[in-house]
Parts: sequence; structure tokens; C-alpha cells
Amino acid sequence: MIYDVEYNEADLIDSSLLKLEFNNIDQFSGLQVVGTSTRSVDETWNRVWGKSKSVRNHCNESILSLQEKEGQMRKINIVFRAYDDGIAFRYHIPEQDNITDFELSRDETQFRFTDDHTVWATRWNSLRMNLLHSSINQAGKLKYLWIQIKPTNGLADNRTATSTNISWTILNDTIESEPPSTDAIR
Repeated sequence: MIYDVEYNEADLIDSSLLKLEFNNIDQFSGLQVVGTSTRSVDETWNRVWGKSKSVRNHCNESILSLQEKEGQMRKINIVFRAYDDGIAFRYHIPEQDNITDFELSRDETQFRFTDDHTVWATRWNSLRMNLLHSSINQAGKLKYLWIQIKPTNGLADNRTATSTNISWTILNDTIESEPPSTDAIR
């Protein structure tokens, strides 16, 4: 499965692979869209340490529910979130009879950025956390706990930007039903 991300009609992430590999189950294949849902999230949570105790989690969320069209008919969801200042997504494997447990061996998800954007990232080195401020190309293929990217085209400087300006496109030549429109995340 392939995805891309656009913000205010500018490409930020070009066609990139969504893929997980497992040790004890076969790869998901022949996925089709079986449902979508959207909601607004506005909640707070308390952090253990940091500048402020209370953190607001405010975003628009869209869930793309996928299922294999043949064989074991296993399900996997992709949860997309659009914030005023960023985007996120995660995989969710719902409880089901065909998967009692799984062991993730590799996350092959790609992020093919359209430019050499500025990066802030954190990485644990022994018992110490290191902060990196660089560009994507200078950061290389290091693994990070957290990463924030400022687009070189200045889109992150637009203080009036809202999550309604972000669109996702999911492409998969094996999906039989129409994928949700890019308005699904808005």
C-alpha cells in the first residue's frame, strides 16, 4: 500500500510504502477498504515530566479499516491524525479470531519527503537523550524516538494553518472498493 501527504496543495511526502513484517504470521495481502470513520479529538492528558503538566491533544482523526479479500480475511486499521501543526498515523490490528498474537519483526514504512526539510529529532544514547537539529539528508538513516520536520517551503510558518488543509491519499492497486476521498482526514 502506498500513501502521500499534501498540505495546502503542496506535496510534503511523496508516494511512500506502508508495510509491516511479522515473524509469526504471514504478511497482509489483497487488502480492501471495508470502512472509514472520522472524529474530532479534544482531550487533555498529564505528562510525567516537562515544561507543563497538562497537554492538550486536539486533532481530526480518520480510521481506514482494511480487510484481506481472500484467505484468512484478517483486518488491520490505519489511524490518521491531522493536527494544526502536524500529522501522525499508526497501525492498529484489532482483536480477531485469525490473529491471537503477533511478533513485529520490521516496520518498512517509508517517508519519502519532497525536499531536504529541517529536522529536530531525539535519540537515546546510553542513558542520555541527544537532540539533533539538521536537515533530512544530514540526519541520514539514524533511528529516532521522535522527529519533527519543518518544510523548507515555509508551510510550517503559516500560523493560521489548520488540520483541514492536510490531505492524505492512499493508493493500492489491490483495493477493489474506492478508497476514501482525501476529505476523509479533514
